[in-house]
Amino acid sequence: MMQVGITSTKSSGLAAPLAQARATTPSRAVGKLLAESAAQLGDFPDPPLISSRPVRYNIELNHQITAVQQADDFLARAENQIVELRHAIKSGPHAAIKKQAGELSTLLDARLVLSGHRVDRQLNVTLVGQPQTDFTLPAADTLLSSQQPETLMFAIADARHQLAAVRLPQDAGPHQSLSLLGQCLGRLGVRVSQSAEQPLNFSADEQFATRLCQHLTVRGEGGRFPGEQFTPVMLVAGHQLLDSVNNIISKPVKAAAMMDELHRALQHISEQRQQLSQNREQIRAQFQSMATFKQAGSAQKAAAQIGNKLANAANNFATLSQALSGQANARSAMVKNVLRVTN
Repeated sequence: MMQVGITSTKSSGLAAPLAQARATTPSRAVGKLLAESAAQLGDFPDPPLISSRPVRYNIELNHQITAVQQADDFLARAENQIVELRHAIKSGPHAAIKKQAGELSTLLDARLVLSGHRVDRQLNVTLVGQPQTDFTLPAADTLLSSQQPETLMFAIADARHQLAAVRLPQDAGPHQSLSLLGQCLGRLGVRVSQSAEQPLNFSADEQFATRLCQHLTVRGEGGRFPGEQFTPVMLVAGHQLLDSVNNIISKPVKAAAMMDELHRALQHISEQRQQLSQNREQIRAQFQSMATFKQAGSAQKAAAQIGNKLANAANNFATLSQALSGQANARSAMVKNVLRVTN
């Protein structure tokens, strides 16, 4: 069993160019959403207190506050847009349906920016780490079920050019092959798992997803994959609400068939916002725990105790002050000897 991981900065022509994904550039609509989002920040806690008195909070707590605020703000806006789209589908003409679907599509398309990279494609809140994108591989059955020994070399053939190789031994079972593939692809930033619905699932940070889809290739030894050249790995990204909304825009006449999915999306958003509400309570508890004096009169008692100690130490302080003042008229060696004898 052998595994190798290589990263190079040189470009390579190992893989044939794949169809470029649609470039996503900020539009005026997205810019308008960003401006509205900045203007609609809530008072949890009061934002001016964070900016004008940052010493009240530590850095980690500031990050938690920002993450909760941005994620909840985006989900609240998505929830309202979905409700309006459902109302348009029930009562409005096709033009109204397309208009509402277009507004929701613009909002979902700006999801990462508006949520501060805290909400993933399936509208799950991710307060720690980066949002993940799930992929499936149509040829997963062949990849895991084959018992032929073979060396597979995976490559992300772009400007950075990363390579990772793994040797699948003879008679390797699906679980062993899955484990070896996971270790190999992990070097490329790809996580591998298995579920009841799919024999092989891939996941990666969403910001890395486009690069993965466009440039991931593999070369085998003629068993699972051809050995003559690198072959593109045709990963399929998991379904997201944005896909259905775009279908409504292109075919508003079939919008009624999407009502169940929109209802499930509303339920899911409600669950995520409930979780965020619990996070808010935890943060409020952290604020309360940061209070220095929790009981009435504690500050006065502490001040009185400090005053008494300073009063008792007044004589010692005067003696020390005189000794330090006298050092200016004495040689340093003499002062050292006096202090050594005194100690």
